[in-house]
Amino acid sequence: MTVQASIEEAMKYGELLKVQLELPDQLPVTYYGYATGCRDDQLTLATTTHGELRLPLSKVVRAGSVFNEVSDHE
Repeated sequence: MTVQASIEEAMKYGELLKVQLELPDQLPVTYYGYATGCRDDQLTLATTTHGELRLPLSKVVRAGSVFNEVSDHE
């Protein structure tokens, strides 16, 4: 299963997501929240601590339900 498919599945069932991004020259960043959209290389994630985030899907290296995480590196 791809990262995007894992995100879409979590959206379908309303599951809490764990999303890890790797940005150039930075340490990996992890967010927890609920996906409200996933299209055009953009993931919209609703979080309690940061509000609504728009994240570049191309930089997401690990994502999925907190119970079923998928990585692009595996």
